[in-house]
Amino acid sequence: MTKKHFEIGHILLVLVLCIAAMVGGTRASRLPAKAASEEEESFVAEGSILAKSILTGPGEQAEEAPVWQRTDRLRRQLMKDAVPESWDSRYLGKTGTIRNQGDLSTCWAFASLSGVEAYLLPEEKQDFSVDHMITYCGFGDRAKSGGTFAMALAYLTAWRGPVYEKEDPYNDGQTNPTAKVRYHLQEAQLLNNDPAAVKLAVLRYGAVQSSMYADEGILVTDDTTSYFNSDCDSYYYDGTEKTNHDVLIIGWDDNYSAKNFVKTPPMDGAFLCQNSWGSEFGAGGYFYVSYADTRIINFAMTYSRIDPVDVYDHIYQHDDLGWVAQMGFDELTSWGANVFTAKEDELIAAVGMYAVQPGTDYEIYYESDPDTSEFSERQLLASGSFKYAGFYTVDFDKKVPVEEGDRFALIIKLTSPTQGNQLAAEAEENGARAVVNSRESYISADGEHWYDAGLTLGCNLCLKVYTIED
Repeated sequence: MTKKHFEIGHILLVLVLCIAAMVGGTRASRLPAKAASEEEESFVAEGSILAKSILTGPGEQAEEAPVWQRTDRLRRQLMKDAVPESWDSRYLGKTGTIRNQGDLSTCWAFASLSGVEAYLLPEEKQDFSVDHMITYCGFGDRAKSGGTFAMALAYLTAWRGPVYEKEDPYNDGQTNPTAKVRYHLQEAQLLNNDPAAVKLAVLRYGAVQSSMYADEGILVTDDTTSYFNSDCDSYYYDGTEKTNHDVLIIGWDDNYSAKNFVKTPPMDGAFLCQNSWGSEFGAGGYFYVSYADTRIINFAMTYSRIDPVDVYDHIYQHDDLGWVAQMGFDELTSWGANVFTAKEDELIAAVGMYAVQPGTDYEIYYESDPDTSEFSERQLLASGSFKYAGFYTVDFDKKVPVEEGDRFALIIKLTSPTQGNQLAAEAEENGARAVVNSRESYISADGEHWYDAGLTLGCNLCLKVYTIED
């Protein structure tokens, strides 16, 4: 993939549009959902060329290493942490209802909400509404023909859901805009291609949502195919096709024999997965995927903090579509800022933000009535580091009071281990309309010289603010 850049003054500014390969994996359609096409376009902004480069997706990395190298690395990674040789979250009551997506390519939403359910089980035993997620994620009819983890995060981190299935039943031709939001997602970790981290997350949070490649055979039959063994309910794919299906990892078995697969993988061991093709598939809706599968956990996400709805009172945000792009300067550090106007007297308690790379260091600042050309009066509120990429909430030790009508800014400085574009951003994405205004989001290379992201890039910064009533 080629990149183009443009300069404002002497500052190199980069926008990368990140569109993950959409996954659907519907059996009734008899064909996998098509992955997002790769294309490049450019347009003129203030006399300079800005390139939009479409990637495989935020944080999703295809595994292309030789088999021997991949297998050796897998063995080392799987030995990193002291975890049991096998695990099954069903024994702790951490798995929800086996459901059937039918003829819609909505596996991404089923896997996402099943992951939310796993976090809350066994105390919360309600199914959550997939219909509501695909209707209100912000991506229109596209959500019924394939989706991405970013689409699920857009819905959940904006507090538009989850809602109970009984309040908005699946695929009934109706929707319920007044369904009550039951919880607020405040953290989700991306554990791509890290099997040891995936295991720990299953232990801690119940499940991990994962991409995979489902071959056409398994999409149309329950019998043995080139990659699926119906006698053992096991799957191993060793090819290079893009991911097209999402499942939920709920356990593993290090000693699961390589002989149980149609093709013999180079090592024993498999993840135990929950599917969304009904209880007739596999062993009551569950099946094993080999550790050596080339597409399992290329993308892997776990929900690691879900709050009751009364932890914070209000949310401020500009990014309804969430992380669909990345802004930055192709350097180690980027600065971003969002400006809001207080709706009432309240206390700023926390921010929500993305880390697009693992090992990202952050600093968070506040400024009242900001001068957006400099943000020179900012005050440090918090600093730290995120081990994994993902969405995080940072709570402040000292809450900041604001009064109704006050303009205020939250400013972030993000530093990553490798050069790149550190700021998650919302932008127009594959027909989904982003509402982008000027004087809301800003970007800087050095924290001193700032540019309006809405005017310059057509983007909103993904940075949310949570308040409590004063």
